[in-house]
Amino acid sequence: MTQTLLAERFGPALHRETRQMPVYTLVVTKTAPKIQAVEDGPPRTSGGPGRLEATRITMQKLADLLARQVELPVVDSTNLKGVFDFTLTWSPDEVAATSDRDTARPSIFSALQEQLGLRLESRKGPVEILVVDRIEKAPTRN
Repeated sequence: MTQTLLAERFGPALHRETRQMPVYTLVVTKTAPKIQAVEDGPPRTSGGPGRLEATRITMQKLADLLARQVELPVVDSTNLKGVFDFTLTWSPDEVAATSDRDTARPSIFSALQEQLGLRLESRKGPVEILVVDRIEKAPTRN
C-alpha cells in the first residue's frame, strides 16, 4: 500500500543493488554455545531496553533481532539448527549513560559471549539496498 502511494505521488524510478558494506556475522565462540535446542513450537519474543526473552526462536530470527540493536545487518553463521529458549540482558547505550544501576550490565557484544556463547564479528558483506534513480514530482505540502 505504501509503495503504491509513493508511486502515485512521486513517480519514482527505483532499483535494487547489492553492495559490499559493513555487517556483523553471528558465530559460535571457540568454547561452544551455552544454549541448547528445544522442542519446536510457536516462537515468542518479548523484552525491553537491554533485555530479550526468546522462546523457540531460530538463530536467523536472533540475527534479525540483533540487527535492530546494533544498527547493521547481522548474518547468521552459527550453523546451529533448531529453535532455542534464552534470556539475554545487556546495558543499552542510552540507559548506561544515565543510570549507575545499568552500568554493571555488559554491552550487547559481551552479553552474547558470556550468556549465550555466541559472538558478533565485524566484517564486510553483501547487502541489498534500494536505490532511487529519480523522482518525477517534487513533494508538496498536503
